[in-house]
Amino acid sequence: MVADSPRLASPSEPYTNQPRADLEVTVPSEYVGDPDVLVRIYLALEGVAPSAIAEAPVSSTIRLIVPVDLTPGRNDFTATIVEAGVESEASPIVTFILD
Repeated sequence: MVADSPRLASPSEPYTNQPRADLEVTVPSEYVGDPDVLVRIYLALEGVAPSAIAEAPVSSTIRLIVPVDLTPGRNDFTATIVEAGVESEASPIVTFILD
C-alpha cells in the first residue's frame, strides 16, 4: 500500500507567459532513493479530466524538478507516487496560468 502522496510547490506567481514550467515535487522521505518508485504527474485543463503527462524516478533527494509544457489558459497539476503498480492519492492541485 502506498502511503503518502507527494507535494507540489505552488508557484510564487501562477500567471506566466512562458510555455514551460518546472514543477518542484517533494517526495515523502520513505521513498527517497528507491529505484522502484516513480512520481507520476497529471495535468487537468478546464473542462477536461486529469491525464498522466509525465513520470520521473524518485531520486536520492527529497525534491525533484519535473519540467512540464503549459497549454494556454489554466493548467492544474497533481502528482502521485507509484510503487509496485499501486498509486497513492493525488497531491493537492498546483495551478499555472499561461497568458
